[in-house]
Amino acid sequence: MFQKKVTILMILLALFLGAFPVFSQQFMVEANLGLNLFDIVGGKASANWTAPSGYSGSGSYDLTLNMPVMANFGLTAGALLKDIFIGGEFAYYSGSAGGGAISGSLTLSGTPYTVSGSVNGNVDVSYLRIGPVFRYYIPISGKALKLFLAAAVDYESSTWTPPTSSNVSKFTIGMLDLAPMAGISYDITPHIYVAGFARFGYYLTISPATLTSVLVTGDSNSISQSWGPMCLFLSVGYKI
Repeated sequence: MFQKKVTILMILLALFLGAFPVFSQQFMVEANLGLNLFDIVGGKASANWTAPSGYSGSGSYDLTLNMPVMANFGLTAGALLKDIFIGGEFAYYSGSAGGGAISGSLTLSGTPYTVSGSVNGNVDVSYLRIGPVFRYYIPISGKALKLFLAAAVDYESSTWTPPTSSNVSKFTIGMLDLAPMAGISYDITPHIYVAGFARFGYYLTISPATLTSVLVTGDSNSISQSWGPMCLFLSVGYKI
């Protein structure tokens, strides 16, 4: 329920900001294509483990994955108020992550256990991003060429599909994406522009997934994710 409320709030906020040209000089809309080329913070899923009913015990374990290079398809739209852009962004990307290591420890009825192993096969991952974005443009050559600094606070819905050989079903994690950006924009005509920018997104879980019967029958696993990819984007935009 919390995840649905956050999603609806982010959609309404993005649409409101992106379609609010009352005091603007221009309305802007652009298509973005990007790639997450490397990780500043490696992708990891972390689980808080609770023993099945009738037993005592708890613990935690981590799953690391080799995150794939994924094509980010997105849209940005909003209002330009002199040198300040206020709008919303949307993006989708997916890929197949390589198997990684599982490590951790837990206690079951007073007995300590070590959790270790690896993922057999690939894990399919997909991401849906939406939220408000802000930019500040700095002219560097007349009015056509500009540098810009930007920031976004997005909601990220992360869906994981484990291998069919796994006993874990597909699950979704809700995250907050905090993203500083920097780039350059060039006006080809008064209405058409191209841009390139770098985006670092740091993902924090705000809505964990709850899985049961992962390590032993009837256990409970609260799954969170963290990740910090660096992405490079190319954009084509239109000013109305």
